[in-house]
Amino acid sequence: MEQVVERQPPFILNEHGDVEVFDSEVELLSYVESIDILNKEYEVWDSSGRKFGLRADPKMLTDGPLQELELEALLRRYARYLYGNGYVSHEPLSKTSIKDLIDFICHFQRTRVGYKEHFFVRIKKMFGKIFRK
Repeated sequence: MEQVVERQPPFILNEHGDVEVFDSEVELLSYVESIDILNKEYEVWDSSGRKFGLRADPKMLTDGPLQELELEALLRRYARYLYGNGYVSHEPLSKTSIKDLIDFICHFQRTRVGYKEHFFVRIKKMFGKIFRK
């Protein structure tokens, strides 16, 4: 009997070092594009550190192994990038938990000047998909 893995939102998407955090699996799957999934452009984790695969048709997450250290390293690199480029006023401490790193990045995403642009990019993608049919 196959063990069911409980997914722990939020979900973290890595696209070549650009990190996005999504509150739900539905939100994540509506954001990713099938062609990019096929080209293996993304890596996905949940907040527990479990890494997931992505299927393109139909779009869905596939269960994967726990990889907490890899997720933590990604989040720390991204937090250093944000700090080093002046997007945030401080860098998280080295003892900061994965949950707190995710919260740090979520706070940046929701308060950054470009967040509205990010929102409009997502809306544009959504309408593009609708009108391509």
